[in-house]
Amino acid sequence: MIYRLKAGPLWQSHFVFYSTSVEFDDCRMRRALLLSVRRVIVSSRASSNAATPADSVTVSDDLACFSSRNKEQLAEQLAALKAGDYSQAASVAYCLVYGMNVSRIDWQGAFQLLTKAAQQSKHAKHHELLLGVALNYGRGTDKDAQRAKAVWLQSSDPFSQFRVAENKFLDASATTALYAQCVPRLLALAARDHTEALYAIGYAHQLGNGLPRDEAAAIPFFQRGAAQGHAGAQRTLGDCFAAGIGVRADAAKAAQFYRLAAEQGDPSAIDALKKLQPTSRL
Repeated sequence: MIYRLKAGPLWQSHFVFYSTSVEFDDCRMRRALLLSVRRVIVSSRASSNAATPADSVTVSDDLACFSSRNKEQLAEQLAALKAGDYSQAASVAYCLVYGMNVSRIDWQGAFQLLTKAAQQSKHAKHHELLLGVALNYGRGTDKDAQRAKAVWLQSSDPFSQFRVAENKFLDASATTALYAQCVPRLLALAARDHTEALYAIGYAHQLGNGLPRDEAAAIPFFQRGAAQGHAGAQRTLGDCFAAGIGVRADAAKAAQFYRLAAEQGDPSAIDALKKLQPTSRL
């Protein structure tokens, strides 16, 4: 794959969908890989849904901004942004940072978009999650964990609450209480194939954050997120297959998932793929 960067924030001027993108040397390979991932997902979906207490928790539909978008929805949201409507900024930023239906990951553009959304707080919704992630990990901006904590604590969405808890920003009792509050909501969303909830619950199982630690139980959630084009889930599956975390180690499968994430511009996946396959072209 030849990865070409373009000048300027992706969301402002050249928002390119995968269906029309010509950024990759072999689009057919990418489609074949995605189809193979989706086939893996089908067998895991029933077992992971059965363990999810979805019916007992009410979840707001506006959290759909942290799930996959189709290209028509993204086009409408981009048009709204250009018209000055930042109510759907979080949804566009989510696609930018996880490479979903865009030509490349763009954390810098997402951070600029989220910052503007925060300034338009009267109309913006749920911008705190990704703004906090950018600040906490230094993605698209300078690293500032304390500011990330402050941003996440402003939000009542379960994803921001989960980030506060997993980063241990509060004392032990408050962290336990926060997990008890947000994890049931995340499980309910995951039962609906909500992209970010699948990713969060996968990590909750893998690391024992708010759920009993079970590395094997995490895999179906990551697989379902990966099938939706979530670069983080794809890269995490690459890590799992590379190191045998919850699955039998398999270098070929690790490379498959790393490549999916790398094609979307995930820097960690690009580095991992180069180490796994030194002759691979990116």
